[in-house]
Amino acid sequence: MAEKPVGIREYNAGDEYGINDLFNSLFDKSRSLAEWNRKFIENPVSENPARWVTVAEKNGKIVGHYASLPLEMKFKEQVVTAAQPVDSMISPAIKTGVRLFSDLNKKNIENNKKIALFGFGFPNEKAYAVGKRFLGYKDLGEMVQLFKRLSIRSAVKRRVKWLPSCAESTLHKISKTFYWFYLFVRCRNQKTVCKRVNFFDERIEKLWEIVKDDYGIMIQRTLPYLSWRYKNENYIKLLFEKGEELLGYVVVKIEVLDGARVGYILDILYKSNIESILPDTLRFFIKQDVDYVLCAFIKEDPMVRHLQKMKFKNHTEISPLPVVFFTMSPDIDEGYLKRPKNWHLTYGDIDGF
Repeated sequence: MAEKPVGIREYNAGDEYGINDLFNSLFDKSRSLAEWNRKFIENPVSENPARWVTVAEKNGKIVGHYASLPLEMKFKEQVVTAAQPVDSMISPAIKTGVRLFSDLNKKNIENNKKIALFGFGFPNEKAYAVGKRFLGYKDLGEMVQLFKRLSIRSAVKRRVKWLPSCAESTLHKISKTFYWFYLFVRCRNQKTVCKRVNFFDERIEKLWEIVKDDYGIMIQRTLPYLSWRYKNENYIKLLFEKGEELLGYVVVKIEVLDGARVGYILDILYKSNIESILPDTLRFFIKQDVDYVLCAFIKEDPMVRHLQKMKFKNHTEISPLPVVFFTMSPDIDEGYLKRPKNWHLTYGDIDGF
């Protein structure tokens, strides 16, 4: 019996099994179906997953996938829907992979256009090349990755491989104490309280209404979005209060990378000076034995200057992250869209963080 040609279609219920199997095999992951459902079904903006998930099928098997995450965006004074491409993949058994990738994208965008006005993403090197050539990707700019050391332990370990564990522990304790004291001096008159919580509460809505006009383009930080995006227990949520008033929040994550404990600032939102919440965030990291902290923002974002004042630096070994956009409607102001200074993006806006 002759093989059937590759067919491209919208997602149907049950496709998630084949999609997830392809994802885990190609990316060497162990993503659960529960996580797939959280990402594509539970998304508060995704009323119809078939509009955002497109598959390629051959002989009854999923061999390709192109999906978008629908996101409510603050754009000027409006709230609009945007699409972020994610989990693009083609089985290595398909010899015409680039063409199939392009066809999947076109079908997906065709469906996205029914609601979304534009798209944006953070493509890897291969996806960037294909996107620029075939998919209309346009360069927005770069997210600079900023670095701040909280212990000299990992730096010394990299240079002195034979360092005894007792010496390593001593260096870590001494440097932790130094950084802790430095932060204590900076925030000794601070009257805010840092509280770790499991869930965001309704005060987030009021905070968002106060700060949303600080930027022209950003994902809406509403309670439904934040509760969905940071549902996983690996995300640590810190609230900063003054009495009953919510001054801001920070979402962080801690991982071990090349033997070092790394703290990531995924999201940060505040209605007062950043120095009222950042020192306590760093002190939280110190309590967790973090060696250094990373965060990322569009390099034109005022947040970069604020962090540099707090001694965050561009790390020479960590490359900036390219950001692209593409329009899906003539109703969007492309001139406003393409100006990096209008955007606010964080690690938390990147799928996979």
